[in-house]
Amino acid sequence: MEPTPTQSLTSSFFQELWTKAALVLTTLIIGILTTCSDFILDKIKTGINRANTRTASFDTISKDLSAFVFSAELSEEIAAQHSTNKDYITAISTEYNTAITTLRKNEYYNYATIDKYWGTEELEQYRLAMRRVKTYDSLLHQLNPVFTQLLDNLAKKDTTAAYTPAMRLALTQQGGALRAALLQLRQQSGTALLKL
Repeated sequence: MEPTPTQSLTSSFFQELWTKAALVLTTLIIGILTTCSDFILDKIKTGINRANTRTASFDTISKDLSAFVFSAELSEEIAAQHSTNKDYITAISTEYNTAITTLRKNEYYNYATIDKYWGTEELEQYRLAMRRVKTYDSLLHQLNPVFTQLLDNLAKKDTTAAYTPAMRLALTQQGGALRAALLQLRQQSGTALLKL
């Protein structure tokens, strides 16, 4: 039995409607997938950029803090051993000043970076490390008059009289506090860096 012209027209209409609906549906699905894939790709790119920034920031923060701790150790060694090598004392003083300046200059930037890329606990550990840095720096600066006089005495080329009794007393009195501050600095710096 052959379809009637009305059935043929209806069938043709529904077939055409189905074709158009399938085309619209396919286009809609592709559009949704494209939008979702853009969103997913953006999330992936953001994650990768965050990881790269975090790694670079960790490298800078850890190197700056490690350089300071090392310079602090050498500075404490000069005080403890009553060093008389003017070139060595000058080089260590310069290295120390560079390390503390670098660390303090980036202090608030590092706070913001740690807060953004790590979190509150890691930020608090780093803040504690910076408090130890400042404590050590303050104690060492109390010895500036001793080191200034020492360098003046060494400029006279007489290493036997480089340290006066008053200078030795100041170094002895301050030495214990300086060593204790250095120990706390090492511990807190290690803790802070391990948390990052």
